[in-house]
Amino acid sequence: MNSQPWAVTLIDRGEGNLEERLEKIIEHIGSLHQIDSAGRLSTSIASGHKLPFWKIEDLDSTTENTSDIISKLDECGSVEIATQQFVEILKKDGQIVELSAKLCDRDKDIYWIIVRDGISVDILGYGEVFSNDVLGEYRAVSPVLFNWGTTTVESSTRIVGAKRCENAGEMVS
Repeated sequence: MNSQPWAVTLIDRGEGNLEERLEKIIEHIGSLHQIDSAGRLSTSIASGHKLPFWKIEDLDSTTENTSDIISKLDECGSVEIATQQFVEILKKDGQIVELSAKLCDRDKDIYWIIVRDGISVDILGYGEVFSNDVLGEYRAVSPVLFNWGTTTVESSTRIVGAKRCENAGEMVS
């Protein structure tokens, strides 16, 4: 399997809103990692394997169902959510203005989605770049610009101000 890092910037030609485009990409990523519509790993995956999760490190959104996540981010700096929960956020009315989300599996970041100003979208990953059917129009950029390919998931304990957050990446329900 090719494990070379890649990065792309999506080009917006007005063919749908950002959230619909992200939803398609996230669902594709879920299918690659054999995650079913309920957010569970396929039975073909060995038991005891922790489900890959999305680590949200930044989120600014006008979507109504993100207030709990934003509160947890303010408190602890990151939040873990399942793929299906991520898709549900994108299906709600509203706009994603800022986002930094990494799909993590064990101690490795697999994909990274970055949204800036509700317009600019960068997708980073390893292996083969997704097809145009998934990404739409895009421009390849250097993963070095994002320091991609050299980072791992942070420790599960994080100090925020005077408050200690155990399992800063705790799953939000």
